[in-house]
Amino acid sequence: MTKGISFTLGIILAIWFSLVFPILFPYLFIDVSLDPVVGGCLESASQTICTFLAAAFLWGMTLPLNAVVLIGGAVAIAVIYSHASESPLSVGWVVAGHVVYITMAIAFSEYEGARILSWHTATTIITHALLLVVGLHVGARLTRESRALRS
Repeated sequence: MTKGISFTLGIILAIWFSLVFPILFPYLFIDVSLDPVVGGCLESASQTICTFLAAAFLWGMTLPLNAVVLIGGAVAIAVIYSHASESPLSVGWVVAGHVVYITMAIAFSEYEGARILSWHTATTIITHALLLVVGLHVGARLTRESRALRS
């Protein structure tokens, strides 16, 4: 039962992310022009290295936004769950539910640039998973008892 609830909460966190991300985007996205970085890179390095560099910059530009949305949502879920249930929340199943939802959203996206097997998708899933784990553990520590999670 706890696994199913945890998996469902992971899906709820993914839906939360998809709703709140566009709202907070204008305020928390670090808007830096990539032209000087990528333009200079293409003159001196291969396209593969420049693509990786651009992806790394994009990851860094969205990291504050991802951190606020995911850690905030995970803390809220952990605190609410600890007050509503005596059973521990399974971190692995929350992350699994989130990853499955994000993967399915990419797979069934109408956006032609969306690909499941890409550096962007891999870094997104890893970043989301790590931020959710941090948020769930912080939320567990804010509750009346620290046994609200099971890793």
